[in-house]
Amino acid sequence: AAAAALCRAMLDPSGQVATAAHQSLERVRPDLYKPVTTMLLDTSETKQLAAVKALGLMGPKATPAVPLILLRLRRELAERATARFRYFDGLEPMEAACFAALRAIDPADEESVALCKNLASPTNEDADARFEAIQLLVAWAGEDEAKRKQVWPYIKANLGDNYCCVLCLRVAGQYGSLAREAVPTIKKMKLSEVEVVRTEAGKALDKNENP
Repeated sequence: AAAAALCRAMLDPSGQVATAAHQSLERVRPDLYKPVTTMLLDTSETKQLAAVKALGLMGPKATPAVPLILLRLRRELAERATARFRYFDGLEPMEAACFAALRAIDPADEESVALCKNLASPTNEDADARFEAIQLLVAWAGEDEAKRKQVWPYIKANLGDNYCCVLCLRVAGQYGSLAREAVPTIKKMKLSEVEVVRTEAGKALDKNENP
């Protein structure tokens, strides 16, 4: 039960506190200790990447490590924002691995959801990050109607985005009455020059008009 507090303590500005927390984690959660240590301290980016993926594969058992993964993701995205030409090259492997790990471990984590709500805004120029953020928010909402109402504005706002529209059309098809207001937009998308957009728009309309 102490693992979550220890992982957060590893972020303490006091090196003494962070080191003590790290050492204690080895005793209480040795399964977490190895990948966390590799992610934070190893000089090999390849090994760091493998560690994040390993945490993701642990699923909910890796929940205490979520703050550490979030910290790494924020740093990666901050570096990405300083070199915006990277927006055209897709996500780096580490960025993609962090998003995937957060979804696999605990998509309902409050800090993860808050971050993804910011990233999912259409004002975010990074379409790749928006796409990943929307996926996490959809996983967070699941079948919960109240949460879906929070997610829907992001889906609606990204229907017109070339990169995110297919994902958003698929979600719109699942959101029933929430998505009815977008039917006129989806009908226009049935005339898209892109086959997959036309196909998904047709499926979304069918699910909304013939629930």
